[in-house]
Amino acid sequence: MPVQDVFIKLWHRRKRLTVKKSLKSYLFRAAYNTLMDNYRKQQRHDEMLSSYYHTAVMRAVETDSTIKNERLSKIKGCIELLPEKCKQVFVESKISGLKRAQVAEKLNITIKTVEGHITRAYALLKTCLETQ
Repeated sequence: MPVQDVFIKLWHRRKRLTVKKSLKSYLFRAAYNTLMDNYRKQQRHDEMLSSYYHTAVMRAVETDSTIKNERLSKIKGCIELLPEKCKQVFVESKISGLKRAQVAEKLNITIKTVEGHITRAYALLKTCLETQ
């Protein structure tokens, strides 16, 4: 394609064209310059796209991070509103990662009571999050 571009440029400038040395050298230099111009143009285009892509990704990440932080803040607020024993069981089980049997043993309650508190906590959290 650059060779065709060179000939088109030369054809449009044919009346103003003055070749002082050999035509062959002139054509090679013109082809080289056209190739370099196209390369630089492509580089600028690639840099612009890369910059645009980077900016778009950063905005998406910032927005996503902001949304996550807002949700996390709401969830933490709702957890704080849980009844004390229910909150304690929920935190030990879901946040600390203890198994239900471990929570039951630690808090000296039955596994069924742990399950009841977790079920109640989820219901209360759902209601709390829906009202916010």
